[in-house]
Amino acid sequence: MHSARTMLEKIVDLHTVTTRGDDEVLLYVDYNVVHEGPFYAFDGLAREGRHVLRPMQTIACADHYVPTTAREQGLAGIADPEARSMVERLQQNAERTGIVHFGIAHPQQGIMHVVVPELGMAHPGMVIVGSDSHTCTNGAFGALAFGIGASQVKHVLATQTLWYRRPRTMRISVDGLLATA
Repeated sequence: MHSARTMLEKIVDLHTVTTRGDDEVLLYVDYNVVHEGPFYAFDGLAREGRHVLRPMQTIACADHYVPTTAREQGLAGIADPEARSMVERLQQNAERTGIVHFGIAHPQQGIMHVVVPELGMAHPGMVIVGSDSHTCTNGAFGALAFGIGASQVKHVLATQTLWYRRPRTMRISVDGLLATA
């Protein structure tokens, strides 16, 4: 007899490519979302002569360093030269690798973890990762979604997979009637 499984366990099982030990799985990633920060993930791939395995499954959003004012000036509206450089590098990396890019002037540019559900890309049962801890908000749409670091971004860009440690689960049973107010 099979025991009941959580939604998370079902999603992980459906996306498991292989396992390592009892609690680590190599997950297939449906969507990878990046902002300007992990540019060194792209630099590392270029240095190694590697390419993005599935460019249409990565979305790049100019997000963290895009100003709320002076947007009509485009990149020139970003006063901080370091921030401007990061936004430019994201555009260059997207162009070089063929990934979808919502840059500063794109009409669908926005907060990366909001763009995915706004465009109808987050669906129940998907695995969505992003270079922002707020990526988990896509879980509201029934996806397994979480933030990852730059070295993990590089791994997903190159393989469309990610090593993931299965979280422990706990069953809670309530017997009897619950009290009413």
